[in-house]
Amino acid sequence: MISINDMSHGFSLDGAQQYFIELNAKAIDETKELLGDITAIQSALEAGWQGQAEVNFMENFKESIIQVQSALDNCSQALNSEFNQITSAWMEQDTRMIEKN
Repeated sequence: MISINDMSHGFSLDGAQQYFIELNAKAIDETKELLGDITAIQSALEAGWQGQAEVNFMENFKESIIQVQSALDNCSQALNSEFNQITSAWMEQDTRMIEKN
């Protein structure tokens, strides 16, 4: 960021990257972590449900969680790609603002 007295233009690439990291951590990483914690569900099933049905349910449930986490990883990659496109456009615009004709 370039500043002249109290006027400024440009943008902070470091700030934009930090924003992206925090957004990704909140929106995707924390969700994946929460999905992976099935302890309470597993305890409830074990307390009230026994046998092959319980085993099958847990296997299917764990597979579903893996699929959702994989979908979240895809979202993260799409978000990263979009972020890179936006910051590239900002950098290009910023550069054009200071080009000498």
